[in-house]
Amino acid sequence: MSVMPEVVLQVVEAVRVELGIESVSIAKGRRYGLFIAVEGIDGAGVSSHSQGIKRVFEELLPTGQGSAYTKEPTYGPIGAFLWQMMSGGYLSILKAPLLASLLFAADRAWHLLAEGIQLGMNGDVVEERGVLPLLRKPVIATSDRYKYSTLAYQTQDARLYADGGLKTYPGMPIEWLMRLNEFAPPPHILVFIDVDTGEALRRISGERWKIQLYEAKPMLEATRRRFREVIEWLKREPEAPCSSRDEWRSRLWYRVLESEGIRPEEFYPCSGGVEGYPIIVETNTTGTTITISLRETITKTIRHLNNIGLLDLLTRRREG
Repeated sequence: MSVMPEVVLQVVEAVRVELGIESVSIAKGRRYGLFIAVEGIDGAGVSSHSQGIKRVFEELLPTGQGSAYTKEPTYGPIGAFLWQMMSGGYLSILKAPLLASLLFAADRAWHLLAEGIQLGMNGDVVEERGVLPLLRKPVIATSDRYKYSTLAYQTQDARLYADGGLKTYPGMPIEWLMRLNEFAPPPHILVFIDVDTGEALRRISGERWKIQLYEAKPMLEATRRRFREVIEWLKREPEAPCSSRDEWRSRLWYRVLESEGIRPEEFYPCSGGVEGYPIIVETNTTGTTITISLRETITKTIRHLNNIGLLDLLTRRREG
């Protein structure tokens, strides 16, 4: 679901009033951009919040600093195949958990690294730049889903009718999935959009006629529980803990950042009391409007980024 322009303007004004600012700016002297990932079950509002974050920051950032939106699965060659599998085409994604996990990881590598012109899902030619090339400049890149969706969805068992009977297709071990996706750097901010599964299903049913394979109620309930487990684990054990920065060099994501010309220690500053990355921002959209939940998400995100020195808050007096 796209976010209406009037909603964006309402959120921008509400954020300005709540924070007492006119605009925001990526911290002066910072060479790199900021990475935000948005996660949650289908029907939570992940896409609308991701697009909303992108568009609100477009309004708040000064000229010369951009705001970008990216999505997983991508519209690249591997992502296009995954979209077909999730809709029940080709081999059902739930019947091939190993293949699906490997494809999602490969598409994620494309998402992070690829550059150039690609063919979109609707046949349009679109320009899709990888997240890390974007982040070499002062840009706020917001990803509509990231590797945490893999940890929540790909670990689920699926019970499907096959060969004349009900068959169980076991999910993949979460430890293996974590190792498989270790190449993907943690975002600065992980936004988790939570919602009651009943409301999520009502939204899905009202938006389109066909329910995708991951959107059945038992799968949604199990995935919501897994997301909560992943979020609580990340709170206890950040992927980039500030208490042990020397250990970062042993992580695959560290080498990936270096290979893209990004210095990890500079990319992830340990200041302002931050314990590590990703920093978690939680918003519950049950029984509320996109305007209210997006405003809450944006203000929390800005406060965190300002506290650790990645984002400056600007008033009219300071700008003048």
